[in-house]
Amino acid sequence: MTKSTKTYYIKKIACTFSLLCLIQLCIFAAPNNKASDDTSGFWNETDIEIVCDDIISQVIESSSISRFSKEKNRPAVVVVGKIRNESSERIDTKLVARKFQEAIQESGVLDFTSDRNDRNSDEANANEEKLADFMLNGNVKSMVTKAKKEQQRTYYVTIQLVDIHSSEIVFSGESQVSKNFKAPKSSY
Repeated sequence: MTKSTKTYYIKKIACTFSLLCLIQLCIFAAPNNKASDDTSGFWNETDIEIVCDDIISQVIESSSISRFSKEKNRPAVVVVGKIRNESSERIDTKLVARKFQEAIQESGVLDFTSDRNDRNSDEANANEEKLADFMLNGNVKSMVTKAKKEQQRTYYVTIQLVDIHSSEIVFSGESQVSKNFKAPKSSY
């Protein structure tokens, strides 16, 4: 094998390796942005489940929850507080709150307690009811970007987990879902 052939193969291997590293970097450095197959361009129940599951996974992995569980030797109890709609669309924030509740219950790591307003008076004795350690509050925002005949609507769900006893924000997180759709034809 000649020297120029060796150089050619070394360059080819280096280029291939660089390309593989770049691909891996793009995959692992991507933000928590999920693309939905729904072509309506609007927020739906599947999108809500995606972001709620993602955010609760982030909460579970947070150092604050791990530290709390170790110190108290029990799971943290979370109540879902106010979820605000800060988008220009009509979004059912009660549905978003309910999906957060389901994600908390299904996590197996956190315990959930309902808001006092959600309980029946005979549902729990005041001495036996679970008191929350943390309150999850959040908001939903949306943004539309346009490029020729295509549009993308991105929904951002941001939460804060607040220690009820100290009012300290122990965790902040965000998840987003993007919806691609064709721009409506102009009637002009």
